[in-house]
Amino acid sequence: MQSSNPTNISFDFTYDGIEYTFFLERVELNILHFKISRPLDPNYWQSKLKYPDFQDKYPFIFLSEERFFEYIVYCIESKEFEMKVESGKLKLQFTFETGRGRFVEKINFEIIFDQLTGDVKENLSDMASYVKKIENQYDSFKNSIEVKFADLEEKMNLNIKNFMDQMIEKNKKHQEEITIDIKNFIINEQRKLDIKRLDISNEFSLNSNQVRYFNNFSFGGQPFTQIYPKFLNPNSDKISVLNDNRTIEKLQNTAWQGVRCEEISSIPGIYQFSIRIDKTDNNCYIMFGYCLNTQNGANGYYNGNCLANFNLNNGQIYCPSIAVIAANNFKGLTGMIISATIDTYMKVIYFHINGFPLAAPRSIRLNDEDISKICPCVDIYTLGDKVSIVKI
Repeated sequence: MQSSNPTNISFDFTYDGIEYTFFLERVELNILHFKISRPLDPNYWQSKLKYPDFQDKYPFIFLSEERFFEYIVYCIESKEFEMKVESGKLKLQFTFETGRGRFVEKINFEIIFDQLTGDVKENLSDMASYVKKIENQYDSFKNSIEVKFADLEEKMNLNIKNFMDQMIEKNKKHQEEITIDIKNFIINEQRKLDIKRLDISNEFSLNSNQVRYFNNFSFGGQPFTQIYPKFLNPNSDKISVLNDNRTIEKLQNTAWQGVRCEEISSIPGIYQFSIRIDKTDNNCYIMFGYCLNTQNGANGYYNGNCLANFNLNNGQIYCPSIAVIAANNFKGLTGMIISATIDTYMKVIYFHINGFPLAAPRSIRLNDEDISKICPCVDIYTLGDKVSIVKI
């Protein structure tokens, strides 16, 4: 636990196997500010509590504000609370005891948090720090393996030497039996060493997988395939397909029109394509992502007909198979190059600029037999808007 003063405290805790950071601050007299966040998650929960009003709601809480501050911290550190999320609200539930002896009564109260989305730059900085922390742990672990093996070898050799010296000194008349005992001892010690090596190898494998995931997330690990697909002509009077089928332009301002590309490889892997906004206005009514070749984009793929689409107008991610992620205030601009990466192993899609994620990776529902049907796609609305597929 880390704290700067008695009115400002923050620490990490784990609930149901998930890591959280808890922050509590006395903003001013009678005002308490609560915040709960998770690593790599741009969303967080916040509650500002006016303590006199809170006591009016729960009159059995007779603690002073300072003691209530300490009571909440104690309950979270000792895991004497329950946490649940309902309808976008996070609730922390506590139990307060009053009375003495057989007259003790346990009364429940709760603190309700609202879900908010943090600043994009701040989230990117937090994500980079968390990934760096994992990489540092991995480097420390890797550097310690040789030391651990050397220490195990030294201890085994010392045990063998001590055992041999004792046995030879005490049992010179039973050399043949001693030889057998020593052989068995060496075999047992070697078996222990092999078991320890296996444990360390398993631990190394687990940490390697963790680092691989975060390296994938930061686009510096598992290699991905950069694709340069062509648009398929939708045969619509709303769209013009140009530049050897790698540019589309909106000809009408009446409705959304989706245009998909040729299918990606059916071999499971990590694939990425990139678009450039050649022309748009201040609204930037453009979306892009991935769909299946069985889905219809006549009115836009985002509208229930995609795996995931990123809205360049407001940063929302449309994922009809699961849910829509709230906007993060992103806005596309003319000349901007943005990429969409799909991992058909882990079944996630993420959107990024120059390797920096615009949101957390989005899980998708994808059957293995549908991998061969996956296509890049773009939705476009405004007359004159133009988008091209580019290599980066």
